[in-house]
Amino acid sequence: MNGRLEFRIIDRGSHDLADIQRLYERSFPENERIPFHILLKQKRSQALFHAAYECEKLIGLYHVFLGDEVNYLSYICVDPAFQNQGAGTAILKHIHDTYADKPIVVDIEEVNPDDDNYIEEVRRRLFYEKNGYTSTGIFYHFFDVDYELLSYGGIVSRQMWIDLTLKIWGQRAKGARYKER
Repeated sequence: MNGRLEFRIIDRGSHDLADIQRLYERSFPENERIPFHILLKQKRSQALFHAAYECEKLIGLYHVFLGDEVNYLSYICVDPAFQNQGAGTAILKHIHDTYADKPIVVDIEEVNPDDDNYIEEVRRRLFYEKNGYTSTGIFYHFFDVDYELLSYGGIVSRQMWIDLTLKIWGQRAKGARYKER
């Protein structure tokens, strides 16, 4: 990366919508993805979906659910051609600056040495820690995935997280099984 990133809201009118959708679908396992068309339909008062560009080239994207007490960074990814060049950190900095009024949470796959993608899980956790995230101590199982919740910019309680997930997913959020640590 050489220059400054520009951020644009993603909607049905985005000129490179097919490229954005491909990046999104390539970056996240199907069982962890909200259908793309649903992300596009969300009200901007509830969630924001942005693409990051450098010199008109799509670099990455992020999606944030806006909560009453905490904001949830549900997706962030960088095109593989631009990874390990500071793009992810630049996107996070933008997110931190934009949503500084409340703590920001992100859920990551719980690091497990027995998982096939253990190295990826460790790298992801280290990336967030390097960028100021800390464990909330909240661990849960949802849609066949074990997650750990990390936060930036403040303390997040389990009740704050539960309230936000009920707002986002409604009754489906009650399917999450929390683990004591």
